[in-house]
Amino acid sequence: MKRFLILSLSVNLLIRCSDSGNIISSSKGSKPLHFNLTTSHVTEPVGLLNYDGYYHLFYITSEESKFHKTNSIGHSISNDLINWTESSKSVFTEYNNSILKGGIVFDSNNITGYGTDKNPPLIAVLTRTEITDSTSEDIKKVLPVLAYSTDGGDSWKVTTDKISFPESFIKNPQNVGIVWHETTKKWIMSIALSNHVQFYSSPDLRLWNFESLIGSDFFPEEIEWVRSTLFPLSDEFHWVLTADIKNTGNEKSSGGTVYFIGYFDGHNFINQSSLLHWLDYGQNIYGSLISIGKDDRRINIGWVKNDNIDGQFKKAGNNGSGIITLPRELSLGNMNGEWFISMSPLTELKEIYGKETQLGLLKVSYKVDDLELISNLKVPVELILKFNTSNIQKGSFPIHFGVKFWNKRGKDLTFGYDRFGYYYIDKSGLVLSSGTQISEDLIKMPCDHSDSTMSIRFIIDISAIECFAEDGKLVMTHSFSSEERFNRITLFTEKGNIDLLEGKIVRLKTILN
Repeated sequence: MKRFLILSLSVNLLIRCSDSGNIISSSKGSKPLHFNLTTSHVTEPVGLLNYDGYYHLFYITSEESKFHKTNSIGHSISNDLINWTESSKSVFTEYNNSILKGGIVFDSNNITGYGTDKNPPLIAVLTRTEITDSTSEDIKKVLPVLAYSTDGGDSWKVTTDKISFPESFIKNPQNVGIVWHETTKKWIMSIALSNHVQFYSSPDLRLWNFESLIGSDFFPEEIEWVRSTLFPLSDEFHWVLTADIKNTGNEKSSGGTVYFIGYFDGHNFINQSSLLHWLDYGQNIYGSLISIGKDDRRINIGWVKNDNIDGQFKKAGNNGSGIITLPRELSLGNMNGEWFISMSPLTELKEIYGKETQLGLLKVSYKVDDLELISNLKVPVELILKFNTSNIQKGSFPIHFGVKFWNKRGKDLTFGYDRFGYYYIDKSGLVLSSGTQISEDLIKMPCDHSDSTMSIRFIIDISAIECFAEDGKLVMTHSFSSEERFNRITLFTEKGNIDLLEGKIVRLKTILN
C-alpha cells in the first residue's frame, strides 16, 4: 500500500502547479463573501469552536514594531459561519518577542475545572518560543503555556498548575489538533513529526501520555508533514486523519491537506484508505480546521494562504493574510470499497440567496463562438451546471469544455474539463494591475467521471472561486486578482459539442451589494 500511496501523491503533486500571481484584491467599497482578515501580517488558524451559540475562529497573528516582535492570538465571531465580526482585541500580547503555537478547544464538560458546569471554559494548549537577538536556532527556549477563558475568548488566564506537555510538542512547536475521545474520556493530541505522526492522550489537558505513532511505513516516503488533525465523523465510528504537506523530495508543494479515513480506539489509528485523498486541490490551502456544528454537522474551513503579494497591492490596502474558504459540511461516502469525504457548501448559504436565474437545455457547439449564459452578472453568486456526458467514452466527445468568467476589461478565468482525465482552472486570461499576465500554469484536479451527467457547483466571489465536482468528492479553490469583478459567464467547447441539461445562477447577498 505504501508504494501505491507514493504513486498517488506523485501524480497529484504533478497537477498542483505553483502560481506566482496568486494574489487577493477586491474593488474599493465592495464586500466579499469570503472572510478576509484586516491584519497585514502572517496568520495561521488554531481553532474553530462552536461555543455558546456562536462560532469562534482563533488564529495566530504576528506583528513587528521598532522595539520588539509580538505574537498574539486574534479572534473572530460568527453566528452563521458566513458573516464574521473581527475582534479588535488580540490576546497574549504580553508575550513580546515570542512565537506561539498550539491548539484551542472548548472544554464543554468542564473536565479541567477551570470553569463551571454552567459556564465551561475555552482552553489554550500552547508553546511559547522566546526569541532574542543572541539566541541561536538550536537553543531557543520553549515554554509550555496552559491558559483558560470563561468569557468566550476575550481574556485569558495562564494557569500555575503543574503541566507536562509532550516532549515532541516542545521540541517541535506547531499548531496541533486536539480532540475529545468519548469512550476513553481523554483528550487526544496529534503531532506531525517530519515523516510520522504521534498521538498523545490526557484526561485534563495538563499531563500528557504517549499512545502510539503512525510511522514511515504508513506515510509515503520523502513527504514532510507539518500539521496533523484527528477527528471523528458524525457516526463517531469513522475517524479522519488530516496532514498538511510541506514538501515532497526536491519538489516544493504549494501547500495542501491530505486525509486518511480509518478507526481510532483511543490508542491507535487504523487506516482504511488505500488512496491518498486531498481535501482541496486549490493552491496554498492549508491549516484545515474541523468543528462540530449545529445539528452535529462536521464543518470544515481551509486557510487560503497568500504568499505572493507585490508592493503596489499592499499599498492599495490588500494584505498578505489570505482568506478562509467558505465553510463546508462533510459527509462520508464509499465507492468500490474506498471511503472518501464529500464536501458541500454550508446549508446556511441559502439564507443569503437572492435573485435566481434558471437555465434550460442549451446546446454548445465548437463551431461557433462561446455561448453566453448571463451578461449582467453581479458577484458573489452561486452557479450550478449539469452537462450531458453520456458520450464521454466516444471519440466525438469534446477534448475540452467548461465555463469562462469575464470582467469588463475582457479578461477571463476558465474552469474546464479535459478529456485526458482532469478538471482545471486556467487563470492566464487575467492580468495584474501592472499589466503583467498571470502564470499560464494550470491548476488541475483529477477526474474519473463516467456517468451520463456531470454536475459542477461554483461559488464565485470578488477574488476567489470554489468549485465542487462529483457531488463534492472533488473540490478546488483558487484566489485571484482582477481590477474588475466578473460580469459575464459563457460556456465553451473544443472539437466536440456538449449539451447543458439545466442549471441556475443565484445571487448571494452580502452587506454592501
